Amino acid sequence: MPGKWWLVAVLPIGFLLLLFGLKWLKNAIQRYSGLKFLHDEEAIYAANLAQARARGEPVKTDLDTFGVLLSYKSVLLEGLEVAFIVISFGGSGVDGIGLAALGAAAAGLLVIGVGVLVQTPLKQIPENTLKFIVGIMLTTFGTFWSGESFGIIWPFSDLFLLLLAALYLVASALLITAIKQRQSRVSLATATSQATMRSQEKEVRS
Repeated sequence: MPGKWWLVAVLPIGFLLLLFGLKWLKNAIQRYSGLKFLHDEEAIYAANLAQARARGEPVKTDLDTFGVLLSYKSVLLEGLEVAFIVISFGGSGVDGIGLAALGAAAAGLLVIGVGVLVQTPLKQIPENTLKFIVGIMLTTFGTFWSGESFGIIWPFSDLFLLLLAALYLVASALLITAIKQRQSRVSLATATSQATMRSQEKEVRS
């Protein structure tokens, strides 16, 4: 019974992760294939700040309500995942909730510690690369948990997550390559057509 309740609880989480992951992945593919400009939050912030100062508007340095709410919404999703996992594993035995909560707290401290250690190296990674990786991870976990909710038994159990991630990575790389090749063909055809039209115009004038 705990397993069935866990599957039911994981369905909305997996579905939301899949939606968010596909959205991030789509944007990353479009940026890497040239359909969208590369995103640079620091450059955008600097440009908006310069525009505000040029207009004489006061620059706010305190907390932004919308930004706080947006961050809260993102963290809330991760917190719900942890809560569902703790409840599902905690209901499987005596003192299960306590042990599961202790494990969640230890994992939280570990993640915070690792985050503090790797924040400097992560800053060196391009923003779009990080978003691409996050899109792959969200789509992978969303697919895995949504499939489990529908009763799919994945081969190799949790190790299948690595196969899913590799599958999405290869598919994204192939899609980016295909889009770039198509854009090259379109650009070449457009240039050829324009050159042909110019030559025809010259012949008519002569």
